Amino acid sequence: MAAGGVSAPGVAAAREQQLAQDAVERGWPREVERHSAIADRIRSLLADLGESTEPSPDDHC
Repeated sequence: MAAGGVSAPGVAAAREQQLAQDAVERGWPREVERHSAIADRIRSLLADLGESTEPSPDDHC
């Protein structure tokens, strides 16, 4: 687990969401779709495992 009790995959999901937002700002719709799908899949897998998907304020990417 990463600092603050959130799993590394939870941090990865948050990072993918950041990348999706960056792609929105750059006008790259295919990258938005790709990063959003990856983040959704990570969150889904974490939910299946009963893990937290929200990074704490102490987590850094």
